[in-house]
Amino acid sequence: MGVKKKILLISYLFPPDVDAQAIRWYNFSKNLLKLGYSIDVLKAGMFLDCEGVFVDNVRVFHTPFGPFDFLTNLVKAKIGASDKDNVALRTKDYFSLGKKSLELSRKLLNTVMVGDYKTEWYPFCALAVKNISLKKYPILITSQYPLVDGLIGLYIKNRHPNIFWVADIGDPVCAPCNSKLKKLIDEHFEKKIVKTADRVVVTNRNVRLLLSARYGVPKEKIEVITQGFDAERFRVQKARKDKNKDFTMLFSGTFYRSFREPDNLIEALYQLKHLNFKLQTAGRNELFLRDFDRIQEKVEFLGFVSYEKSLKLQDKADVLVNISNRQTYQVPGKIYEYIGSKKPILNIVYDKDRDETAWFVKRYRIGVVCENRVEEIKSAVLNLYTAWENNRLPKMFKFDSDELLEFSWQAGVEKLSRIVKEGFSEG
Repeated sequence: MGVKKKILLISYLFPPDVDAQAIRWYNFSKNLLKLGYSIDVLKAGMFLDCEGVFVDNVRVFHTPFGPFDFLTNLVKAKIGASDKDNVALRTKDYFSLGKKSLELSRKLLNTVMVGDYKTEWYPFCALAVKNISLKKYPILITSQYPLVDGLIGLYIKNRHPNIFWVADIGDPVCAPCNSKLKKLIDEHFEKKIVKTADRVVVTNRNVRLLLSARYGVPKEKIEVITQGFDAERFRVQKARKDKNKDFTMLFSGTFYRSFREPDNLIEALYQLKHLNFKLQTAGRNELFLRDFDRIQEKVEFLGFVSYEKSLKLQDKADVLVNISNRQTYQVPGKIYEYIGSKKPILNIVYDKDRDETAWFVKRYRIGVVCENRVEEIKSAVLNLYTAWENNRLPKMFKFDSDELLEFSWQAGVEKLSRIVKEGFSEG
């Protein structure tokens, strides 16, 4: 394998982390390896033994966390928050209180730092970059979120202008809730990243249109590569024909105040509590436990689970629940993962006309789309429940279409590989 095959990836989040960007680059990395590339990763340092997935033959260089993340992880280790099967701890009142304090501290830091508090990693990563021979990497990829990955990309491109930089951007950095000053500062740096990078990758068409219009860059510079699922697993996976004793719905992911809340879902399920159902939630949702008090006997809180366990839970459920973000340019990556389980999706959206997930769930007949209103959710759940009760649920949906492979990690890597080849040819 020649030198010209080498790629440097800057990714604050990478296995054993199990956040969306870590999972994205876990899958992209292992598939890029199959295509003959060599990948070195620079990430925020790990000093904890935590469950996760690692990629064979990918070299990972750990740099120190910034001070806030270091202290946060140290406290987590002391109280056992990073331990496997820590549901009991996460349901304690003192844990919720501590998490609320942590979230408040993060919000305060986010208001005074470019991007968010993770930008504290910048000097540590920049120092590590100084000790790397950048000339041996024709390709640089930065995996954003967080914004600091893109800021390091700017730093590297300034030091080594000939490197071909692919900026993989998740959600646009400028959050609607930010102050005008904060938006101006963040937009300044986001604009520099989008304009300076040789190619930009985003996760859905709405983000592509948004960034192109916002910063005046040609749409051709921006490639859409969604989150995904494993095509090999999808091909051998059989659509399940049996059913659970209880109608089992699974929400896998994280709720957020103001833009991805479970309130209307809870009210709809409360009105249907006479039915024989169970809602499982898997994710860091401790701050929402009290929200579910009215249907407590119908809810199973599973806490934070590993990537592998999340996939197994999806395989066992009858229906998978997705709540889209209020901002239509943000798409929860979990919904693409749901496709791989070949299970009906209850897709709750704020805007049926503009939401990307509403389009493809209806287009490929893989679930039910309803607006995030109590009556619509209630009607959708009732229809799915009735179909489940009468053993008609699997027959209502279509999961064997090869067209769905468009959303697989492997299809995404094919697009990414074409961009990388472009960079090598320019080098």
